[in-house]
Amino acid sequence: MEPPEAILLTLPVAFFQDRGMTCAEFYPYFERLMKHPDSLWNFKLTNLPTMDVAWVYLVFDGFVQYRLNLVQYERNVTKVFKDAPYGRARVFEACNWVILCGPPIKAPFDIPMRGFQGFRYSKQLF
Repeated sequence: MEPPEAILLTLPVAFFQDRGMTCAEFYPYFERLMKHPDSLWNFKLTNLPTMDVAWVYLVFDGFVQYRLNLVQYERNVTKVFKDAPYGRARVFEACNWVILCGPPIKAPFDIPMRGFQGFRYSKQLF
């Protein structure tokens, strides 16, 4: 069996509900945010992958949506995020993180995928 080249991560429906945002509203926000060369995206996971991979695919709304680059995994780190535009602080204590950077590559074709918890290893999809 060949080693994986990527992991798949799902943004759950609750992610969008907590932010009062639809998937359609998220696309331009995410692309604008991740277009900057020093932007990072922090994704919280209960269990971290044990294998290093090059890419991370984000799954939501029933499809693989984006490919991003894996920066690193972080274990048991506390982070505070301030949600825009309201400035509400969210504190995540002693969590595991997958850190991603751009540029985000939009899926060039539909790749249907049901959401799931945790992560899945994958080959390169695009």
